[in-house]
Amino acid sequence: MKVIWDTSEELGRDITVPELTEALYRVYGKDYSRTAVVSFLDKLAEKGFVERYREGKPSYIRPLQDEEEYKRKMILENTNFWFRGKVSNLVAAINSEQKISKEEAEKIKRILDGVDH
Repeated sequence: MKVIWDTSEELGRDITVPELTEALYRVYGKDYSRTAVVSFLDKLAEKGFVERYREGKPSYIRPLQDEEEYKRKMILENTNFWFRGKVSNLVAAINSEQKISKEEAEKIKRILDGVDH
């Protein structure tokens, strides 16, 4: 999704499947087949994240959710799936892979202090 948003923003319009394939190669250095990209787009469309439509010959991709909305949904889904809905387990996993700095810990404490208990 990030590549779709970034490329759409860069071009100032919805993007075509070949443009997405090219952008994926630039970002990840992997040459995805058209079939793989279209299959992935179909899954994103089923979830309501993108819309695919035709204008003439090319097939275009339009993001239906903004990046912040998508991030919130993905974080919630992943927290529920991988951490049984426990945010503390998510934070512990993040900390084990990328140590949380004291500054970040203070920010987290300030956020949590604002939560009604």
